Amino acid sequence: MITEYEIRQKIEKVIPDTDSSISIHEISKQGTHYIVTLYGGLNGRGDFFDYLSDVQHIVVQLDNVWLIDWINDCLDDVWTLRIGVR
Repeated sequence: MITEYEIRQKIEKVIPDTDSSISIHEISKQGTHYIVTLYGGLNGRGDFFDYLSDVQHIVVQLDNVWLIDWINDCLDDVWTLRIGVR
C-alpha cells in the first residue's frame, strides 16, 4: 500500500509543471485508502481544459485513484478536488 509520504512526493513532483495553481490541502487516511484534497484555480483567468490537463498529470502518477468530488466556485474561478488513493 502506498504511504501518505509517497502520495505527497508524487503530487508535489508534478505541481510545479501545472498552470492551475494547485496545492495540496490535506491527505487523510481512511481505513485502507487515503483521501487527498487539492485546491486549484486561477481566480478568473482559468480555462477548464487546462484544469483537466493539470489534474490528469497528477492522477497518472498514482496507481489506484478515483474521483470523490470536484467542487467548483464559479464566481472566484477556484475549485476543490478530492480523490481517493489506495
